[in-house]
Amino acid sequence: MNFCGNHSLSDYPKIHVPEGWVYKSCGGSENERATEKGRGTQTDVWNIDLIIERGYGLACFYSGDLDPDTADFSDGIEPSFYEAGQTIPKPDDAGAISTWAWGYHRVVDFLLDHHFSND
Repeated sequence: MNFCGNHSLSDYPKIHVPEGWVYKSCGGSENERATEKGRGTQTDVWNIDLIIERGYGLACFYSGDLDPDTADFSDGIEPSFYEAGQTIPKPDDAGAISTWAWGYHRVVDFLLDHHFSND
């Protein structure tokens, strides 16, 4: 999971630039929004070339696609799980960290279901 958008991990032009909120500390962000200027700004942190060179793969997702970790509870996926008529989270509803953990599980499920290999 990354905190600035998948586009920041590589300069590959087909990686989607997030349309929602990003941390203002993310490279290339303007008014807490990702821009093309952020493309590849974290290549030195993630070092994808070395990961691939050593025979590994990388699966990554942007935290803000699930929950941007802002005080606004309507900007993540959590409202999708509210009961009918519910507009704000209940005290025991999921927050950012539990939503991100749920996201990790969905990524692992996807990878297991698709059996990626060199075959």
